Amino acid sequence: MRLTLEDIGYTYGEGTSFAVRALDGVTLSLDRGELVLVLGATGSGKSTLLRIAAGLMPPTEGRVAIDGNALDASRVGGRVGLVFQNPQTQLFAETVEADVEFGPRNLGMSEEEARGTVREALEAVDLDPDEFGPRSPFALSGGEAHRVAIAGVLAMRPEVLLFDEPTAGLDAWGRDAVTGIVASLRAHAGVVVVTHDAEGFLGMADHIVMLADGRPVFTGSREELLADPSCFEQAGLRVPDVLRTQILAEERGIRLGGYTLEVVEAADRMARGRGAGR
Repeated sequence: MRLTLEDIGYTYGEGTSFAVRALDGVTLSLDRGELVLVLGATGSGKSTLLRIAAGLMPPTEGRVAIDGNALDASRVGGRVGLVFQNPQTQLFAETVEADVEFGPRNLGMSEEEARGTVREALEAVDLDPDEFGPRSPFALSGGEAHRVAIAGVLAMRPEVLLFDEPTAGLDAWGRDAVTGIVASLRAHAGVVVVTHDAEGFLGMADHIVMLADGRPVFTGSREELLADPSCFEQAGLRVPDVLRTQILAEERGIRLGGYTLEVVEAADRMARGRGAGR
């Protein structure tokens, strides 16, 4: 399955005196097995783009398509799944099991099939179905709630997974857990992650889109971004620590021969660069 967004534009309150331009000329494409990372500061249009990709709202301009056919929100079914930034917006049932089961049942699965899917989905996010299934979703930790929200989307077996700030508000352990889950899901689906924090996902991204004030300031591969890290500043984003350290090293005359996101490799390059400069 291939999801494409072509020259997307969106204006809130179009035709009124309160009109606000949220997106302008944004393009991206996604195939199964790929991870597209959309980076941008607060208010850059990331969440608006994600909702358009999910079919929750039509773009003002441009086209959203699945396998070349225009996205029809009434027929998309469970093919595209969206995990919101705040898991509480997705959790509503009395138990975790009932919450995760809602999606597949709504898609027409039998009770038996849906329950099997619920177990698979909870296990996929490293939650024991027997332990967590009977629990209230409102008695979970932040990281557990995020994982249950992901399970609720996985249970519908989508071909595209969209994540809105999946690690926001989590402690280090929770961020690592959710990041690992997102990485594993690309084996079964195409994944789009929107975030203002590049640290956790940049190393696994196949394609990156950076937004500033709703417009793309960079579109390309991870290697292309590493060749021009000034794009972080253009998007109003903090440069990842490992990359900033290498930039400072080069400013001090240490030649690295290119940047990397791997801490050990960056340290080796800086060590070699210092030795070559003696």
